Amino acid sequence: MKLAGQTAINLVAEKAGNVVQFVSVSRLLLASEKNDLQRLRLAQNDRKFQYEATLKCVKDLPPFRAHLEAIEQNPRLTNEEKYQRLDEILHRMKQKAREEASDDPVPTGEPS
Repeated sequence: MKLAGQTAINLVAEKAGNVVQFVSVSRLLLASEKNDLQRLRLAQNDRKFQYEATLKCVKDLPPFRAHLEAIEQNPRLTNEEKYQRLDEILHRMKQKAREEASDDPVPTGEPS
C-alpha cells in the first residue's frame, strides 16, 4: 500500500492535472488502511479473549484433576458409576461456565 501511495504522489508531482486521480487513489488507500487497522484490532481482541479464556480454564484444572483421581481410585465404584460421576462433574462445570458467561458484560468489539 505504501508503494501505491508513493506512486500516486509521484503522478501528481509530474502532472498537475492528475489531482482528481490522486484524490480517488488517496481515498482508496485510506479505506484500505482503515480496514488493515480494524483487522489488527480484531486479531488483538481475539488474542486477548483466548488468553483470558485460558486463564479461566487453568484455575479449574486442579480441582477437576482431583475429582478425576478420586473417582478413578475409588474401588467401590463400577466403571459405569465412574462414567456417571464424570458426566456429573462435566455437567456442573458446563453449568458454571454458562453462569459465568452470563455474568460477563457483553463485549462491544472496542479495544479496552
